[in-house]
Amino acid sequence: PCPAVAKKLDQKRATLDWGVPLEQLPVIHWDDFIADSKNGKALVAIAGVIHNVTDFIKDHPGSKALISSAIGKDATAVEDGGVYNHSNAAHNLLSTMRVGILRGGCEVEIWKRARFENEDVSYMNNSAGQHLVRAGA
Repeated sequence: PCPAVAKKLDQKRATLDWGVPLEQLPVIHWDDFIADSKNGKALVAIAGVIHNVTDFIKDHPGSKALISSAIGKDATAVEDGGVYNHSNAAHNLLSTMRVGILRGGCEVEIWKRARFENEDVSYMNNSAGQHLVRAGA
């Protein structure tokens, strides 16, 4: 666009709520995310970012039941794939609900499956004190 239009667009963008910048969000352990989700907070993890959707549940166009089923889970596949491929506007709205970064990025399915199947799962911390999970022998 011409410089005058670009300037107006920049001014408008500056007034929009883009959510808390990722680098300012606290890092949250998966187990804390789960615990908070069970204690009244409607938290959903998407692409390694934790979102508080409590105030949005009743307004979700895909139904209250659909978004409620994602609470306390990694809903990346639901948000970004298949028949539920959300628009840029939906992603922008979701960014205003960010409350944390999931330590490690996202839940790793093999670890969840190993816990469910009572396989050998050990927990330890690395040299920086970060929680690590070792699945299998």
